[in-house]
Amino acid sequence: MGVTVNGEREILGIWAGDGAEGARFWLQVFSEPKNRGVKDVFIAVCDWLKGLPEAITTTWQSERWCSSASCT
Repeated sequence: MGVTVNGEREILGIWAGDGAEGARFWLQVFSEPKNRGVKDVFIAVCDWLKGLPEAITTTWQSERWCSSASCT
């Protein structure tokens, strides 16, 4: 789910993996909405899925990634 800058909620897509989701899988997942016009991600919430932070920063060239303990 995504929330626009106007506060509207939108479903970005539904993806299913085979249980071995890594950076390559997540990169494909995030590339799809980016190719459809999603310009940036301001907040991403996850449970530390393997490769997910790297896929987000690669897709949207984010300069920071924050965990519950610190920001880099």
